[in-house]
Amino acid sequence: MQLQAALTNRLNYLTQRQNIVAGNIANASTPNYGARDLTFQAHLAGAGSGQMVATHRQHFGIGAGRPGAGTISRQNHPLRLDGNAVRVEEETLKMGSIRGEFGLMTTTYSKMAQLYRSALGVGGQQ
Repeated sequence: MQLQAALTNRLNYLTQRQNIVAGNIANASTPNYGARDLTFQAHLAGAGSGQMVATHRQHFGIGAGRPGAGTISRQNHPLRLDGNAVRVEEETLKMGSIRGEFGLMTTTYSKMAQLYRSALGVGGQQ
């Protein structure tokens, strides 16, 4: 079950990162937009293993457990004249990488489920 949790966490990270990168591409012509990205370490910190998460606006601020808490802003390349920091080529390459990783994770998840079915004697081969 630990493998399943790790795969699920990685799939959640890839989904969240894909949304952030898609937002960067969508805002490629927005003046003063700062491109964002998500590192896996920041995602793990934001996942908060076993930490409480605020589920109501009147709860105390938890911080690390919020969705998107791992989002970081990039400052490592020059801005265009309009102040936009999105490089569409770079974001497109990230999308391709995310798609490849997502395919690998879903294949691994599928193989794991096949092994479970086989171990339980419920048609492991398809």
